[in-house]
Amino acid sequence: YISPNSIWLQNYIYRLLLLLQFHHFFFLYSTNLYFRAEEYYQFSKRKGKLASKLNIMAEEQFSELANYECGIKKNLVFISEKAESESESDEDETFDKVQPGHDSVESCFNPVQKIVHGFKHFLSNKFHKYPCLFNELKETQHPKFLVFACSDSRVSPSHILNLQPGEAFMARNIGNLIPIFDKLKHSEVGSIIEYAVQELKVENILVIGHSRCGGVKRLMSHPEDGSATFDFIDNWVNIAQAAKIKVKTEHSDLTFEEQCEICAEEAVNVSLKNLHSYPFVKSGVDEKKIALRGGYYNFFLQLINNLKKKNSYSLLFLYKFVSSRIKEII
Repeated sequence: YISPNSIWLQNYIYRLLLLLQFHHFFFLYSTNLYFRAEEYYQFSKRKGKLASKLNIMAEEQFSELANYECGIKKNLVFISEKAESESESDEDETFDKVQPGHDSVESCFNPVQKIVHGFKHFLSNKFHKYPCLFNELKETQHPKFLVFACSDSRVSPSHILNLQPGEAFMARNIGNLIPIFDKLKHSEVGSIIEYAVQELKVENILVIGHSRCGGVKRLMSHPEDGSATFDFIDNWVNIAQAAKIKVKTEHSDLTFEEQCEICAEEAVNVSLKNLHSYPFVKSGVDEKKIALRGGYYNFFLQLINNLKKKNSYSLLFLYKFVSSRIKEII
């Protein structure tokens, strides 16, 4: 005989056992999830350590390879990676990082790395910093200047004149020369001037010369020095032959170096005069839509003064101390 009370008790115990069984199952499931998560975490940690170790090994191998290459190619330009990652406000310090001919520096120039780091520096300090400017330049350009400068690596107009993207249409050649208008030759210069004036509607044409110009030195020395003729250079620098004749005539008492510096200024005048031979330039000047300007960048005179005080510095290292003298020619 089973009393009603005993049935109720049995049901209660049965339900209690089911509940305990459910909690036990949930505990086991939760514990399993925890251990699986912990196992995944440890695996990820080991994977991260392995990746880090592989990166370190790769860097060590690259360093060994670079040191090996430096043993073959010594006395090359030393460029610090730190200078590439600094902000635009610290650009002056970048010149301190360039020290050509350092025997004590066991490092070497990596051209690919220089290009990549240079582009990254541009992205972080220019492109991503001024999105509105580059969004506008993406559609069109409206430069105010056409700048003719020398190909000399020491006189980049973007640096010495602080010209930003979109501000100047650039043309660089040996001696910053502009030939007389001629449809049959020197079309590369003519096309630059024509596009800048006719299409871009530039308002200023600047010809900027500089001290210690190799092109001017060649013009002043050849063919008197008896050296062999170059395939292209001699014919090109002869554009400024009038400047050479004037300097040789009016300043025959000066040294060759002094004559070269004066000729560099006179060559700018020759180029400005030749600009008037281009019909579209002349009409623009006559209508006062275009202004022709001449400039001369002399980094040598100030450099000598600095060398007397700091004679342990090299030319490029002294660039940050150089006083940029822009002198109006006309």
